[in-house]
Amino acid sequence: MSIPSNIKPVRPKVTSGFTLIEVLLAMVIMASVITVSAVTLQRFSQNNHKAADLVALIAVKELIKNNIKHQLIVSNETGGEGVFNEVSYKWQAETVAFKAPPPRFQEGGSQSYQPRYRLLNINLSLQHNGTTHQVEYRELTWAPDLFLTVQ
Repeated sequence: MSIPSNIKPVRPKVTSGFTLIEVLLAMVIMASVITVSAVTLQRFSQNNHKAADLVALIAVKELIKNNIKHQLIVSNETGGEGVFNEVSYKWQAETVAFKAPPPRFQEGGSQSYQPRYRLLNINLSLQHNGTTHQVEYRELTWAPDLFLTVQ
């Protein structure tokens, strides 16, 4: 069987590029990926700054607590504020208990002591670059200038 001469064979069209729909679809996908990436990067940056501020606060917290303990022993202050390594702090102390050590029993009598141990609740507020960290803890201090009395 032969093909009649008036019928021409159908050849597929040869395309040498992308259609407008394909280009628009690729642009929408790329814009979505860029938008999600930018938002993620921004959140990462914000979280990184917050974490750095919190690390700065926590790094000096023990040093500030030691300073507060020293102030409580030396001067019996019940509050104060200060700055340490760009971290500002405020603290307030409230006495929970003020007691003497237990008496000592010896031959011929017993020795008792004046109250000298103080248990305090300390509220400490640390602040660095707009980040605030609240700490509440208990501190045991003593009065070094009180001596024993014999009964």
